Amino acid sequence: MNLSLLASIVLPSLITGGLAYYFFMIHLKNEDKRRSYLLLKENRKQSLPIRLQAFERVTLFLERINPSQLFGPCKTFGRKQRSLCFAFIKYN
Repeated sequence: MNLSLLASIVLPSLITGGLAYYFFMIHLKNEDKRRSYLLLKENRKQSLPIRLQAFERVTLFLERINPSQLFGPCKTFGRKQRSLCFAFIKYN
């Protein structure tokens, strides 16, 4: 009788405690994902203008570069620098 009473009290409490723990862990994971999403969203808002400005600077820099300046210090192996620049432009 004593063992039956103990099992009837402990078993439901273990099941209830296990389910509460499971749902609490799911809730914590969802909250962590939500916080990381909000942080990522906020960082994108702040970083987009900076990235656009960086791309604009790179574009302006690339507009100023002459292709012959890129191949000046490299070895051409019998080709002239001008023909190497044309080959580079043709294949890219």
